[in-house]
Amino acid sequence: MIFPRVKADQLIPDTDQLTPVKKRRNRLYFASGLVISGCMLAILVRVTFKDAFPFWDTLNLTFWCESLALFAFGFSWIVKGRFFGYALKDESE
Repeated sequence: MIFPRVKADQLIPDTDQLTPVKKRRNRLYFASGLVISGCMLAILVRVTFKDAFPFWDTLNLTFWCESLALFAFGFSWIVKGRFFGYALKDESE
């Protein structure tokens, strides 16, 4: 897992604890991963049990699941690239 990888400057000095900013970014990465996994699981369940969800095609849920997963993926990359400014940057950056 590359995103939650810890560098020495992301630790509080003289401790093994992550900085609050790094903890916040890790939570965002984890939440994005959950959203992506949930969307994939929903589509897998739909493919496995086609007749159990008659409303699926009417609501275009495959499209919405794929869109949501893509948005979560993009959001995690934006956070990783520190696009949001200093709110998600480590103090040494």
